Amino acid sequence: MKAEMDNFIISLYNKCKTLQELLTKILKDEELLENNILVKSGFIIRRYSLRLSAVNKETLLQLHSELENTKILENQIFYYYKPIQNDLAEIEKAYYAYKKEKIPIRQIFTQYMNNALSMVNLSLVKAGELLQMLEKGATIHKEDSGGEVHKVLKSLEKMTTQILQFINLLGQVVKKVVEFERESYYPSPRMYGRVMSDREYKKMKESNSLSSRQDPTPVFDSSRDITTKILGMSKDKREEFFSAIGVRSIQNLVFFQTKLKPVIGPVPQSNGLREYKFPAGTPVEMLQAA
Repeated sequence: MKAEMDNFIISLYNKCKTLQELLTKILKDEELLENNILVKSGFIIRRYSLRLSAVNKETLLQLHSELENTKILENQIFYYYKPIQNDLAEIEKAYYAYKKEKIPIRQIFTQYMNNALSMVNLSLVKAGELLQMLEKGATIHKEDSGGEVHKVLKSLEKMTTQILQFINLLGQVVKKVVEFERESYYPSPRMYGRVMSDREYKKMKESNSLSSRQDPTPVFDSSRDITTKILGMSKDKREEFFSAIGVRSIQNLVFFQTKLKPVIGPVPQSNGLREYKFPAGTPVEMLQAA
């Protein structure tokens, strides 16, 4: 995962924590939303209702202030999000290849984030209306909160629920991505090679990923010295070199790099290479083909 993406999602979540704590104080947990598709992806989605006993002038003033701080973040969010869209797509692809589980990062950073930011703006208005009502002597206790006060409270409940759901989802994404990065990435890219058919080569070029029918997919460790040595071989010598490890024909020889860790290897081969295996679908950066 690129450092820019890491910094973006962790920083964004950290900046939302105060608002998260405040919303947790005024909203009470109701139940799991079982029909939400993200629940099936291993996320926890909650429904909330307003905790009227915690809503007063002081908490509304705090809420208004934190919502304003979040609104200021809006332009920064979209400015930093655009350059890392490809990195988000890559981490989604890698996560699925390794975990066989989808992590809808881009959906959370587009659909859910856009909705949450809209709710921030609307919640600011509703929190302001409630503060004006309190200034005029209105109360927000359940037995007294009829009419306009009740209507504004229900709107605020709905909007703040969606904001809190987004922040909680963001926290869960941060945890999953950081753990995956720690488990599955090296600090810097490593070079590998693979012999493949024309069909596999075409798919690899289109998807920038290992598109083999074999899962996990065997590759060989290919430092710059090894790459130079293999590329310097004649066609006959190269075929002899790879036939020693069971390769029957060399339609395409591709060198690539990735920070992702192999799931198997190293396994020493009779021709001096070391074999590793990656999950099919692992995103890679193609370097050279022969």
